[in-house]
Amino acid sequence: MARFTDRQLELLQAYVDKTVAAFESAGLSFSVESDLAAWADTMRNAPSITAVSPSFDPEHSWLTPANSFWVRLRDREGKVIGCICSRLFETDDCQTAFKADPVSACNIDPLKCSLPSWVMRSRR
Repeated sequence: MARFTDRQLELLQAYVDKTVAAFESAGLSFSVESDLAAWADTMRNAPSITAVSPSFDPEHSWLTPANSFWVRLRDREGKVIGCICSRLFETDDCQTAFKADPVSACNIDPLKCSLPSWVMRSRR
């Protein structure tokens, strides 16, 4: 995989800066966090969520700041109004890792379960 150029990184940072400024001007706060236990707790207490993906729950998966993060959006009162998390899987065999992922193995209603994003990167 090609790495970002310095110019691409500048553009990406400019996008992030403008997005955060837009949130702040609307009275919202935006944070990037590495404590996925806090994400899982947030999701367990969210309305209409009946399950938290074990792939993103530190009670069930090995999660560190090096392989996972989440983004939290709060309103003026500090209430969480949006969030998403992401995780990086490094593997020599993406197909086997995908089949082993607990989210793909369980049969749950995706409209009632938190289904965060994840990325796989081959070590090759």
